[in-house]
Amino acid sequence: MLELILDNRKSFGNKTVLTGVRPSYVYVDGKKTDKIDGYAYEVVLPEASYEKIVVKVKSDRPLVDKVVGSQEVKFDNLEAKAYRTMTGGIGISATAASVTFAKNNG
Repeated sequence: MLELILDNRKSFGNKTVLTGVRPSYVYVDGKKTDKIDGYAYEVVLPEASYEKIVVKVKSDRPLVDKVVGSQEVKFDNLEAKAYRTMTGGIGISATAASVTFAKNNG
């Protein structure tokens, strides 16, 4: 099957604004376990009509425990793939090696 990998800068723009973070859990045989294998960061893309995506990062700790205000973040080695949803739509699956605050946050 053909795997479609997106050009992140052209698709998403240069800004990603953090709106939420939650644990990402390990699944075994399709069932969620209690083991955390990273964190899922919900971000808004201002340069892409304010679309939202979730980017999963494997890490021991989240960048922040609670999102306060509008904080721009940067993902290293961001990889996004398109997939077909069960209802026939198109979804985006995104992962990154790490996440940091963007330098222009003050």
